[in-house]
Amino acid sequence: MSTIGPANSLLMLLIAGILTTIASLDFNRKKILNKRLAGTTIILVGSYALVYALVSIWVPIYFSFM
Repeated sequence: MSTIGPANSLLMLLIAGILTTIASLDFNRKKILNKRLAGTTIILVGSYALVYALVSIWVPIYFSFM
């Protein structure tokens, strides 16, 4: 069983979660949104969702979670 795919997914979501937390804390402190950090977070989460949707085409068990 390959561990590359699950490790990649977990790492991508972990990094996106950390960046989201940093952007939220920074926004609460300064009341100005860091657009670069928020944009990076949106790109990471969006690319994860896109990859998940593409993989679910070929792996039916993934499609059942959508």
